[in-house]
Amino acid sequence: MSKRSCIVIGRVLAVVLAGDEVAALDGMATVVAAARTVGGRVRVASFRPLPPARVNRHGWIVADCDREMDRITRTTVEAFAEATRAIRDVAVETVVRFGAPGRELRLEIDGFTPDLVAFFESATAPARHRFRAWMIRRQLGRLHGIRVVVVKTPRARRARPLRVPAPVWP
Repeated sequence: MSKRSCIVIGRVLAVVLAGDEVAALDGMATVVAAARTVGGRVRVASFRPLPPARVNRHGWIVADCDREMDRITRTTVEAFAEATRAIRDVAVETVVRFGAPGRELRLEIDGFTPDLVAFFESATAPARHRFRAWMIRRQLGRLHGIRVVVVKTPRARRARPLRVPAPVWP
């Protein structure tokens, strides 16, 4: 008979890279179930590139980078709050970070100190998304020695990935 080690998962960091939002929404129940066993917390961290300033058809800047980041943050937080609204027994919070995903992920890990880091991957994800996530997971395992899991969603939704709607200007 072999001994099994019990892994206690108190804090789970769910990593959502740009373009993997649909897979994250599909796989969120699995991550919450892992944290539910011991009454842990889940932090959904969405990593996005810095957005360019929004210009109108005359070339005038109507929203600088800071306003665009604020708009993207609000939209992303609302989408994940809607997806996790029915979860009452696990604390779920959402943060959005802008910049290079590898560097921002290291900062998030240093601040949150998770027991488990979960990545999401769709069966129909483009090869470049899977490769980018693989590189980040590889660096993470080397640097921090944290348990990393990949939550694979078997099916792809017909819906498009989470898109941040452009504001309508008069």
